Amino acid sequence: MKMLYRNIVAALIALIMVLLLASSAMAAGGIGTAPSDLTVISAVRQGQYEQSFVVMNLGDQESGYTLTATGDAGSWLSFFQIDTPDTPIDKIDLPAHVNQTVGVKIIIPSDAPDGDHQATIVVTSTPVVLTTGSESGQSVALAASINVAITVTGTQVIAGIVNYMDIADIEVGYPLLISVNINNTGNVVEEPEVKAVITHDTTTVDTISINNVEINPQKSATIPVNWDTTGEAPASYNADVTVSLEGNVIGEQNLNFKILPLGTLTRSGELTDIVVEGNPTTKLMGKVLATFTNTGQIATLATFTGEVYLKGSLVQTVTSDQILVGRGQTVVLNTYFKPDQAGTYVIKGYVTYEGKVTADKQITVKIDGPSSGSTKLIILIAVLIVVAVLAVVLIGNYRKIRQSVKKLRLH
Repeated sequence: MKMLYRNIVAALIALIMVLLLASSAMAAGGIGTAPSDLTVISAVRQGQYEQSFVVMNLGDQESGYTLTATGDAGSWLSFFQIDTPDTPIDKIDLPAHVNQTVGVKIIIPSDAPDGDHQATIVVTSTPVVLTTGSESGQSVALAASINVAITVTGTQVIAGIVNYMDIADIEVGYPLLISVNINNTGNVVEEPEVKAVITHDTTTVDTISINNVEINPQKSATIPVNWDTTGEAPASYNADVTVSLEGNVIGEQNLNFKILPLGTLTRSGELTDIVVEGNPTTKLMGKVLATFTNTGQIATLATFTGEVYLKGSLVQTVTSDQILVGRGQTVVLNTYFKPDQAGTYVIKGYVTYEGKVTADKQITVKIDGPSSGSTKLIILIAVLIVVAVLAVVLIGNYRKIRQSVKKLRLH
């Protein structure tokens, strides 16, 4: 019987150790990625292609993740932040339970052979040491992978379509904005040339062109063409717009507009939403996204200003870059704030445009301290220890009860 008790106690201790290790691993963080596969077909040598995937921190603590690529096409891949595509990265940091989209740039070498090529994207979490009490355990790093399939062909396809062209009346002294949306239907990066000939009463006033906007294969982009109207009188004008790829015209249209006296067009706008991207902490800067819609009759320069409050006190003011917003256009104005301490923050914001100010909007953001995940782990360990102590006590009492019953039977 003594051996049975010893075995029960040993089993309980082993169970507690396993639970402690599991809880440490849970706090250290799980990892997830999506999708499981990326595909690039009809890629050409020296072509550049972009894809994206999502990294998910499934754990209870902030974690860092290293990004690598392996396989015969692994060296063709590099990674970037979605909002800064020209800056390569090889690691990211994510708060607990937060997802982040990562861009993948794929550049096909000039000597790449035709055919199918494979690469594997590996996302590895920062190693953590699992501990139980004062004893250190083993170092554990979690990893997830994404398969990348690339088919290289020697045939270069240059093609595209113009989805739409847009223009609006303006006032004296304001720049004219011509918006041209183009879809790259080919398999190489394209730089379309957009040319606009401005005329008044059949007389050419000015000619403007732009050809420095890159559009990746199977992607679309809106190219803004601006005309400085300084010195031009109020009148009716025409803009003959032509879009070309490698000298081949893929779209053309004659657009009419007017230059009106100053103050003719109404100006109005609306701040429709404020959100904070991700889950900022005292270690991680937060990104504030303010959505603004130009509901007026003329393009306007818009700027978002946010006031950050903690416990009713103003602790920080943040301001976005100024953006030209076309008539009827909706844009997202970005800025950042750095919480210095844990607590509940209130961000009150508004957009200024052409001397006017939108109505305020506000959002509440709860910022956790860096130790919140550790606190959860400590609580879990304490609960397990209490359960273990109760189990040992119950076993001891059970032995005493059995001995008492045995004595009564003997008497």
